[in-house]
Amino acid sequence: PDVDSCVVALRSLPPDSAGIKDRETFDRIVRGLFEHRRKTCYNSLRMSIGNGACEGLIPPDADIDGTITEIFGRLKIDAGARAETLEISDFVSIANHFSEQGE
Repeated sequence: PDVDSCVVALRSLPPDSAGIKDRETFDRIVRGLFEHRRKTCYNSLRMSIGNGACEGLIPPDADIDGTITEIFGRLKIDAGARAETLEISDFVSIANHFSEQGE
């Protein structure tokens, strides 16, 4: 058969690369933003925090909607965009701000 193939090599980023302050928070943000396919960043992250998939991103008694809106607004990132349209630096910025919320 006429088959095209390719090889993709993936390597893990060092913990301090790209300005990531807390790798665990970064991983949770990425998971939360991509967890709900075809949802906006705001809705996917809200749902992921609400259902416990991104547990620990904000205190249990905190306002999920207000926190997400505040962080995205402060960073001037469109919360109505889809995760696949964001730059890697956007994910880092979002994660760093959520990390600061927990301090």
